[in-house]
Amino acid sequence: MTNAHLLQRSQRVEVPIDRAFAFYGDSRNLEPLTPPWLHFEVTTPGPLKLQAGARLDYRLKLHGVPIR
Repeated sequence: MTNAHLLQRSQRVEVPIDRAFAFYGDSRNLEPLTPPWLHFEVTTPGPLKLQAGARLDYRLKLHGVPIR
């Protein structure tokens, strides 16, 4: 049996919903949203729209260990 953890969080963003979805749905915006100490980098070429079924390649470092 595996233990599953669920982290839920909400944040109020004072912009029209279509503008918020456009921002969060653009894979290029993941890098500036991720804490800098993770050294997050999207490696999937070109703009990628984040939606159900989308796959995104990335790399980051956790405690100095590279993760892809």
